[in-house]
Amino acid sequence: MSTNSGAGRWTDVALDLRQAGRGVRRQPMLAVVLVLVLGFGIGTTTATYSLVDALLLRPLPVSQPDQLVIVGDPLRTNSTTTGGPRGDLISYPLYHDVLGTVPSVQSIAASSRVGRIDVVVPDPTAGTTPVAEHPAGRLVSGNYFATLGVNAWLGRTFPVLVDGAPGDDPVVVVSYRYWQNTLHSDSTVVGHTLVINHVPLTIVGVMPRGFDGEIVGQPTAIWIPTMMEPSLIPVRPWLTDRNTSSLLLIARLAPGATIEQARSTFNGVIHRTIREHATAAEYAAQPARDPVPVSNGARGVSAARGLYGQALLTLLAAVVALLLLAIANAANLSLARSIANAPDTTVRTALGASPFRLMRQGLVEHAVIGAAAAALGLAIGAWGSAILLRRADPVGDALLLDVHLNSRVTLFAVLLSIVVVLAFGVVPIAAQMRSNPAQALRGGGRSMVRSWSRGARALVTLQVALSILLIATTTMLRQSLIRVQAVDAGFNRQQVLVATVDLARSGITLADRPAVMQRLLQHVRAAPGVLAASYSVNGMYSGAEADTTLQAEGFVARSASDTVVQCDYVGPGFFTAIAAHLIGGRDITEQDDQNAPRVAVVNQSFAHFFFGNGNAVGRHLQLGTNAYEVIGVVADIQSQRLRDPVARRIYTPIAQRTSPPGYITFAVRGSAEHIVEPVRRALLAEVPSLIILSNQPVENVIASTMVQDRLLADVVTFFGVLALFLAGLGIYGVIANATVRRTREFGIRLALGAPQRTVIVTVVTEALRLVIYGVGAGVVLVILAAPLLRRQLFGIGAIDAASIVVALVVMLGVAALAGLLPALRSARLEPVEALRAE
Repeated sequence: MSTNSGAGRWTDVALDLRQAGRGVRRQPMLAVVLVLVLGFGIGTTTATYSLVDALLLRPLPVSQPDQLVIVGDPLRTNSTTTGGPRGDLISYPLYHDVLGTVPSVQSIAASSRVGRIDVVVPDPTAGTTPVAEHPAGRLVSGNYFATLGVNAWLGRTFPVLVDGAPGDDPVVVVSYRYWQNTLHSDSTVVGHTLVINHVPLTIVGVMPRGFDGEIVGQPTAIWIPTMMEPSLIPVRPWLTDRNTSSLLLIARLAPGATIEQARSTFNGVIHRTIREHATAAEYAAQPARDPVPVSNGARGVSAARGLYGQALLTLLAAVVALLLLAIANAANLSLARSIANAPDTTVRTALGASPFRLMRQGLVEHAVIGAAAAALGLAIGAWGSAILLRRADPVGDALLLDVHLNSRVTLFAVLLSIVVVLAFGVVPIAAQMRSNPAQALRGGGRSMVRSWSRGARALVTLQVALSILLIATTTMLRQSLIRVQAVDAGFNRQQVLVATVDLARSGITLADRPAVMQRLLQHVRAAPGVLAASYSVNGMYSGAEADTTLQAEGFVARSASDTVVQCDYVGPGFFTAIAAHLIGGRDITEQDDQNAPRVAVVNQSFAHFFFGNGNAVGRHLQLGTNAYEVIGVVADIQSQRLRDPVARRIYTPIAQRTSPPGYITFAVRGSAEHIVEPVRRALLAEVPSLIILSNQPVENVIASTMVQDRLLADVVTFFGVLALFLAGLGIYGVIANATVRRTREFGIRLALGAPQRTVIVTVVTEALRLVIYGVGAGVVLVILAAPLLRRQLFGIGAIDAASIVVALVVMLGVAALAGLLPALRSARLEPVEALRAE
């Protein structure tokens, strides 16, 4: 009997599927619209979730990732600081001291940036020397792979005790991606040689597919033992310098240990070690005394999370709002379809069809449409995630994420599709379940229509509320973007070009660099179209920052943080070159060299903080063992992200630096778009082998720092426009149905001599009345969403009255337009035809 019962149920399901197919064929355009609306909602949500998963949620593909902890600031993956010990980044001597002293962890590995590396793959069969490439590299300790819990796919990883004497371990491990793309999937690659910065290193292993290191968003191609740093970069003696910090530590918890225990132990050990080896002044500085960040390492580390994380979460919230709007619109269309089928449903109910049978039939019909929408959504999700990634990173080298559909994203899309099918089908199915067959037969289905119309109006209220939220958010983000772009950076942004060169990799020795820098500057200044030029170490909008601690004449610090300032080394005429405004004193000149007294220019924020309303020029500063005289005060220059607050900053001459820098960035004034090539030629004319890392107008560099602002504003604007369209469609559907039911009423009015404008005003007023409740709910949603938006906005409050007013006006305009179309159609009715309507 159970078999027959099961066969009967399958027969019923097959019958329901055939019935659903007939329904689709009977109203094909409605089915197509439903699939498009829901498919787009599912697809955009899946695409956004794919980025969120790749950047924020996905664990590292290593053994037991939840046991990993990160010691140091996980956002500072490519940072280096000098000038004193600290805990947010770790120096190599400090790492060596910490090893074996933390009982709550099994092992501690170290990882740091290597900067640009020149890699040559020797090919004995080629007649010419291969061109050097510059893949992403990472310096890691010997126990790096063992600590992460990942083995080589081909060959081996580093031995745990690889950290011997500097230069003793000329080996590398490469990623699967690099092996496939650059080494041409050569299965015999283990034992071959890569020449990195002119040093031959032997490939000992290839990592498995999918493992790109612990830096999410910046896949590592080559891992190099930390002890090879002196050989690869001889001008960087960081292995012995306690005041240069560039390492992030990765530790694996011991069995039974917690991250809280590791945090407490690491802070105690690191602060004790810093205190033992630092001078009193170094330990008194704020960075040395700050808490050491210790965080869960399951998801790796990423500077991109700080840049894009909050924006992606905001975008996900916006796309969920759009999905809800799409569901409401689809439910409204489904209601309209159910209204059209009301007589058939009434007859089936009267003939004995059970509520369960009608509910199952409705679910099957919605499941058929939902399956088609899910397939479309998966396609849009795969395509849309790649588009969003390109929008987030137009250049394609700052945010490299795997956003292909994987099992996690596919499961998300499938579950989302099931929820969508149930959500958009529940209203018409509930209306069917509530209908009374006897009343429906007596009323010709009008009672059912009235019941379903109430559901349609409720859905329109939801659509209007979500539209108000998206339109107000769009307006605020657009205002914020405009205000960020309009920030006064303190110099002539339109006429400055920046060109960064790598002196160290270009083969220029420490002894020769001062003279070479001077000759390069002379060549650039003489280039056609150049009005002025100078250079700096950190460069503008490069993301590179340095801080230091100092004591100012006559200033009493209230806390250690009062002595911390940002610093940069600049060349002669730097402020003149960028057309900055000198408030007092003078610019740095050629005479401010090693033989002259040490001098500094400070910005306005620095001068006000340390000297109040007094004149800063002529005052004295103490940086370590060196005394400096303030020779100038410059108006605040925003030289990193425009939305960041201006920091207290000091500028000192490059010529008075202890050692010449490895990188410098030229700041060149002229018609920025037209001097790119002349500047490049001028640099190469002096040093033909000079490595030019970048050469572009500063406005282009500034634009790259606002990518996340522009991404969020553009995508949410698109969602807002789409929300308006969907809300207008929903309002139109409800008003159109309402006017059809009032055809006889309008016919009587027109027959009795009522002017057409009366009918038009009546219908449009009904449309405006329909959105009133939605407008109120939308304002509440905007207020509730304010905390999520606060970090994304610049120059305006998270609750901006003007933006809310704009949203209300736009929504009322859409409602009036949606009501005007059926109003005009009703006003043009012939009274006789209207009176005959049923």
